[in-house]
Amino acid sequence: MDDGKKRALFILINYFKSANYSFEEIEKIVNKWNEKNKEPLRGSYVKSQLSWTKKQMSNYLPPNCNSLMYYKDIQVCLPDEICPNIKNPLNYSYLHYKKDRHNRKK
Repeated sequence: MDDGKKRALFILINYFKSANYSFEEIEKIVNKWNEKNKEPLRGSYVKSQLSWTKKQMSNYLPPNCNSLMYYKDIQVCLPDEICPNIKNPLNYSYLHYKKDRHNRKK
């Protein structure tokens, strides 16, 4: 990812925090993601973003799917049959999980 790493970091942190991941889990995921970038974000920047988010009392949802500056602009959105029914990536995960559970019961 050449462009949009800071936006992607914002999305990842807020997505996993909203999905009730622990901060230890979020930190591991984010650091592993950052290592995979051709030019990783500075560790101090990642730490400061994690620290700021941890101090916030309220949760911030990740940006909605139709927010152009995010998913489509940084080319991480691959719409499928679930997408027309949702507004936010958290809804996508939930509906995908529900669909998989339903299919396993059959």
